[in-house]
Amino acid sequence: MTFSGSTVDPVGGADGTWIDIWLDSGSACTVQINAFANASSSNRSNKTTVAAQTEAVSAGDDEVTATDDVVTVSLDFTDNNNAQNAKQHAIGKVTATTSAAMAKYSFDLVFDGTCAGDAWLYFDNVNYNYFTKDRITPALSAALGYTYIDGDSLSTMTIPATATKLIAVGSFMGRDNWTGGGSVSQEDTTKGTVGDISSFSSLGPTADGRTKPEVAAPGEPIVSTLASGVTTYTAGDSTHQKLEGTSMASPHVTGTVALMLQKNKCLTPTQIRTKLIEQANGVANVTLPDNSWGYGKLDAAASVNSVTESDCVPDNPGDEGSSSSTGDDTGSSSGTSASVNCSLNSNSKDFMSVFVAFITVFGLILARYGAKESKKSRSQ
Repeated sequence: MTFSGSTVDPVGGADGTWIDIWLDSGSACTVQINAFANASSSNRSNKTTVAAQTEAVSAGDDEVTATDDVVTVSLDFTDNNNAQNAKQHAIGKVTATTSAAMAKYSFDLVFDGTCAGDAWLYFDNVNYNYFTKDRITPALSAALGYTYIDGDSLSTMTIPATATKLIAVGSFMGRDNWTGGGSVSQEDTTKGTVGDISSFSSLGPTADGRTKPEVAAPGEPIVSTLASGVTTYTAGDSTHQKLEGTSMASPHVTGTVALMLQKNKCLTPTQIRTKLIEQANGVANVTLPDNSWGYGKLDAAASVNSVTESDCVPDNPGDEGSSSSTGDDTGSSSGTSASVNCSLNSNSKDFMSVFVAFITVFGLILARYGAKESKKSRSQ
């Protein structure tokens, strides 16, 4: 596990790097963090000096801390039976006097025993930190007494995008050029590949094995009118702005859903999700569904055209209409339930209306989201 020595500031921004560890119920292992001092941030495979080492903790143990007066590492494993999913949940933290000082260390997350699960990092972006891959030699593993397992980029999506009745949207690169002001051709400089999934788009599956996202939509580059009063622009003229992100992809699906509901206001979230999935376009050389594209590229026109127009007036504030619903898109939505639990921590995960989530890699938007380059690992 390594912190990037770039210009970002995890220590100042989030008090360090946080490690979110979820182990399967019934796991029987200890967890430990080792911090290694290195000569430079470019030589983090040098693991000869253990600078700080926590005690090995088991599920149910109180927080432990270790420091060398520059770096501090801690582990809290008190949540041995999480109320939401019965998993074992540990929180680790790595911090230092400054982010620059932390960049000169590397850290091992060590599991000893029989267990399975996942671990994520926050800040959840490789500009901040990452689980490493192909960095440790067998000889070094033998010297340290444990085997390194490479990190991966799977299961990087988190709440609320992982909810069962929520439509999660991935991003792909729709084009690499556009015509700016004065009919001047502009070229995108992100170095992505047109038609490919975006590098920032988070991946499934969910912890319980469901495919995510549902669909993907264009998320880069998206050019639109510049807001009044904004003087910084990146689209090649002073009246437009270029942005990229899953927050650019999700509105394509939101608009499609709005048009579907305009034709039939009684569509339920499940019916809408099903139609978006069924009408999605395939992706060349990709077997769908998968955990990058979901069920394919959004086909807005086909999704809207698949809805039978109706003057139905919804009269049920619940999320899925009456229990006698046949599942088509023409019947009346009736019922009397007015109690809807929209808590992101609810076991039921029932939602009153369709909510299209941004699969994002930056910051906090309602809840922490995954990032494509947050890694899953058991030993680095």
